[in-house]
Amino acid sequence: MIQKVRESERDKIYDEYITRVGQLASGSVQQIDKGNLIINLGKAEAILPIKEQIPREKYRQGDRVRAYILDVQKATYGPQIILSRVSNEFLRRLFELEVPEIFERVIEIRAIAREPGERTKLAVYSADERIDPVGACVGIKGVRVQSIVRELNNERIDIIPYSSNPEIFVTRALAPAKVIEIDVFEDESAMTVAVEDEKLSLAIGKAGQNARLASKLTGWKINIMSETDYNELKKREAEDMVPIGEMEGVGAKLKERLIDHDYSTIQQLAKASAEDLIKIDGIGAKSAENLISKAQAFVSEIAVKRREKELAEQAADKQDASVEETIPDDAQEKTE
Repeated sequence: MIQKVRESERDKIYDEYITRVGQLASGSVQQIDKGNLIINLGKAEAILPIKEQIPREKYRQGDRVRAYILDVQKATYGPQIILSRVSNEFLRRLFELEVPEIFERVIEIRAIAREPGERTKLAVYSADERIDPVGACVGIKGVRVQSIVRELNNERIDIIPYSSNPEIFVTRALAPAKVIEIDVFEDESAMTVAVEDEKLSLAIGKAGQNARLASKLTGWKINIMSETDYNELKKREAEDMVPIGEMEGVGAKLKERLIDHDYSTIQQLAKASAEDLIKIDGIGAKSAENLISKAQAFVSEIAVKRREKELAEQAADKQDASVEETIPDDAQEKTE
């Protein structure tokens, strides 16, 4: 009879908490077991595993803890309630608590990129043009966001206005660094971004954190370069550009048609799609594939030659440096 009563109580607790998965729960630290926290929620006990805790947070018995209900599992000794403080959804629920406009769906959280305990980037959007989504999340004198920052052990939070335009979104995600130029490679979901020379370290962030979070937030691979390096890259690319007429199999008429459709170099043709080339008069499906294949092979050959040249220059520089090191100081002075 006692056993059945206990089983009934366990089932009741399980039924209650399984419906609360995805919500916040608060309790006190009852026990610390090898870094895992046993949290007393009142009606039940929950576990906050060490991997679900924010790094460098320290707890003692009796401390109050707020966390996200990640999962509820049935076990022989009763339901096991698993909590998390590192989940992106924990951050989302905190903003719903602090920002009424998010709870009421007037403002949407479109994307979250987070490194718990370190830094978070949050993209917000409002369909109502009268509402400033960033300002609403920050609050007067930052009171709303600061409340969440304190809850997250002083985790830095960057709130960014969402944009459906990938270039604008990436530019905003890399703030506070100012973006000068962007090259978009849609097939690879990648972008090359140029920033001011003195802002390069700011754009990349400590140990690459700013760039990494911006990439996670936007879903684009981001290659960040200084303005000087970007200009040098463009200069090399311009030097490598080869007129379309120099490719084997491209006659005068085909050359004119390709140039009319903005394919004036072999490099541009290599990036084309068969669907685009088929739209040009006189080019069929097989011809389009053949042209693209030849162009890509040509570009690959140029890239290999350029890489070999760079390696040869690097090897020569190293050799010169090693020769200088082996010459005694007095010999160098005499040579000078």
